[in-house]
Amino acid sequence: MLWVSRMSNKNQNHYSVIIVGCGPAGIACAIQLKRSNIDFKIICNKFGGIANNANEIENLLGFPDGISGQSFVSTLKQHFENLSIQYTKDNIQNVRKVIENENDLFHIKCENGEYYSKFLIIATGTVPKKLNIPGESKLWEKKRLNYEMYNFIYQKTIKSIAIVGSGDAAYDYALNLVKFPVKIEILQRSEESKCLPLLQKRAHDNSNINIIKKIKLHSLIEENNKIKLKAIRESKEETRYYDFIFVAVGRSPNLNFISRDLHEKYRNSINLPNIYFIGDIKNKNYRQISIAMGDGVKSAMKITRDPFFRKKNE
Repeated sequence: MLWVSRMSNKNQNHYSVIIVGCGPAGIACAIQLKRSNIDFKIICNKFGGIANNANEIENLLGFPDGISGQSFVSTLKQHFENLSIQYTKDNIQNVRKVIENENDLFHIKCENGEYYSKFLIIATGTVPKKLNIPGESKLWEKKRLNYEMYNFIYQKTIKSIAIVGSGDAAYDYALNLVKFPVKIEILQRSEESKCLPLLQKRAHDNSNINIIKKIKLHSLIEENNKIKLKAIRESKEETRYYDFIFVAVGRSPNLNFISRDLHEKYRNSINLPNIYFIGDIKNKNYRQISIAMGDGVKSAMKITRDPFFRKKNE
């Protein structure tokens, strides 16, 4: 197969590289590929990934005063615009490896189109874990329970919010919500918080945030326009009422769209030619923007130095 420039009328759905995911890892990869003059396509359903959730990013070099997640994502968009990089907003349905005209390719099927590539970058980050208790799905469908901060829309009817979790995300969500006139309770199953000491101190110092420890949730139900939360706390049944619930109990790699054989390779850490898993999807507990961006640049540099491109440019 002849791999041609995107300016050509041939093979319009074929690219040298396709990046799936527009978080910091995928964005950094795209910028590096652009600088190397390699044709690529980047696809995602949410530009910026979970960086959009961050209340304040304080450990990223170049922002000595910190920067909010949404402001940071706006900066990334500006970087794309300055380099004339476009991204395709779509929902990925399936990714698999195929053989076309004796070439090994990756087939990426989306809701609104399908594409082929020689190299594939998976930078789809993570998805939130669920509580898996009665009433959770129904409240989510009614938009009274959420897992991400970026798509929360405050309404004046919301006076009390529970955040379930004990890690950085739960405490960061709480600190993000104090700008609204609401009472916030962090509900954590453990005695000890698992977040940064800095976040703990800020939450403890804020009079609008209350931390409830050693509480295990059993069910959620709407009652008299309130969310009735049933739980066990220190071996005793307890009922609490809220207007809105956030769930921040951890995240899992976002891999539901890849084929079974690719998932097996990923799960067993088997290297597969021409495919790279980068950013939060592979970094487990080391989910940091700076690490993700480094992954993106490194994977792009590896691709650039691949013999495929050296032969192509000869």
